Amino acid sequence: MPLTSPVVFNTVLKHASFTSIVVFDPDGIIQDINDGFQKTFGFTRESVIGKNIALLYSQNDLDKDLPDRMIKETMSSGSRHDERYLNRHDGSPIWVHMECIYAKDENGQEYLAKIITDINKEKLLGQKLQEKNQLQEKAIKDNETFIYTASHDLSSPVSNIEGLLTTLGEVYHDPAEVKLLIPLLRASVERLKNKIGELSAIGRIQEEGKGKAAYAAFQKSFEDVLFFLEEEIKTSEAEVSADFSGAPTVNFSQKNLKSVLQNLISNAIKYRHPQRKPVISLWTERGDKGNVVLHVRDNGRGIEPKDQERIFHMYKRAHFDVEGTGVGLGIVKKIIDDSGGKIELESKVGEGSVFKIYIQDTKDS
Repeated sequence: MPLTSPVVFNTVLKHASFTSIVVFDPDGIIQDINDGFQKTFGFTRESVIGKNIALLYSQNDLDKDLPDRMIKETMSSGSRHDERYLNRHDGSPIWVHMECIYAKDENGQEYLAKIITDINKEKLLGQKLQEKNQLQEKAIKDNETFIYTASHDLSSPVSNIEGLLTTLGEVYHDPAEVKLLIPLLRASVERLKNKIGELSAIGRIQEEGKGKAAYAAFQKSFEDVLFFLEEEIKTSEAEVSADFSGAPTVNFSQKNLKSVLQNLISNAIKYRHPQRKPVISLWTERGDKGNVVLHVRDNGRGIEPKDQERIFHMYKRAHFDVEGTGVGLGIVKKIIDDSGGKIELESKVGEGSVFKIYIQDTKDS
């Protein structure tokens, strides 16, 4: 029978249409509900009276014995506040704020009254705002990475052109030498133009909001990087090889993949061992957590253990006898961190290093 005692469930609250109230005993058996509960949750009195309060809770909450814990805590302290999903009659979830109160009627019978406020719209709005903020934060990070990458990527061809112009100025009186330098200068200008065009296109895509990751081919990026670093490779007599058969593609920005490869290969050449030619090998494999692992091994100087973390920070360097800005590995780490991946480094001083780049291979990466 529905309760009629004003101590437990008075007429005003019983007929409230915007506040849901459910009354149950210490065993969790529902004794009565008000009109607001029927309106919000879609249950009729007949369908819930005599049933356990647990029918409102999700399976996850039931696995945690939440209804029983709620009853015990309420009877112990007198009241309990909570926010979570409850189930409607049709099984759909609704976010609610709940205050459970322990009371006795005039006969000393114990009851618990759960006063429930629908906060579903507010919660969903909050989630949308949070998602929007996360997207804005990601856009800001992407723009920062773009600026770092653009300035760093342009420095190499500009330096090449500067060096060639200096040499040209020294041998301008020798037509044969000038004839040899002109093709090199044109090639460097062409690389600079290609890079500027690429960065311009990337910036346009980001501005239009279409900069989503697509499947990038390692071999294509690798070949583009070899062309871009042609002078450095030739000057250092570096041997650069790659085998991407373990994972030919990855769901990742092609631009970012090229930047990662370029910085790692360029660094391996720049910080080569002074007594041997640089040998650099790259390969990929499928990871066991939905990722692709890119390995980059060199036979360079190696990195002291104390420096192995700091080299990934912007403007931090391990070797100061080689010209550099200290941003290359910082850019790599920023790109990988922002995509949800990670970097591991194994290095021995005098022998070389192996960088392991874990790239999330998912549609959302």
